[in-house]
Amino acid sequence: MQSELEDRLVQEYPEIFRDWRGDPQHTCMAWGIECPAAWEPAIRAACVTIAHEVRSVNERHPTLGFRVIADQIKEKFGTMRFYWHSECALWQHGDTPRDAAHEAAVAAAHGRIDGAIACAERITALVCADCGAPNSANPRRPMWGNWCERCDDERTARAAQSTAEWNRRRAEREEADANNEIFRRNPNGT
Repeated sequence: MQSELEDRLVQEYPEIFRDWRGDPQHTCMAWGIECPAAWEPAIRAACVTIAHEVRSVNERHPTLGFRVIADQIKEKFGTMRFYWHSECALWQHGDTPRDAAHEAAVAAAHGRIDGAIACAERITALVCADCGAPNSANPRRPMWGNWCERCDDERTARAAQSTAEWNRRRAEREEADANNEIFRRNPNGT
């Protein structure tokens, strides 16, 4: 993701992105948000819902200390994956008995957060990863990648150009190798 978009998300939702750029031995967020910039609106929509749910639970149960932390946001098989976990400050010590009302509020919030993230993940399957345009079913689309026809055509053209350049260089190398072999067999040119 483009650094300015990622920075803006992290600044707006510091609790969700608490582990962003953290220790790679403890979090996959150490590498940041690993998906196309075109998916930023879907990630933002999920973060809006997450922040709302956290605020709602904490307003009704102020001693709970409920929060949601992103574990990893990445691209997989052409769509976004958003992995997360929640924490409750009240439950971290283990000596506080769990209240049924607290558990019900957290479980309800988890359900709504799961729904928002599933919706965001589905949206990423419906937009081009390069330009963000709506993506109709592209029969040429590979299993990995999600591009509109225009961006897919551009990628195909770049790949063809790269392959042609590679083939040209290989032919030049083979010709040079052949010339070197002729020279080795006949160094005097006779």
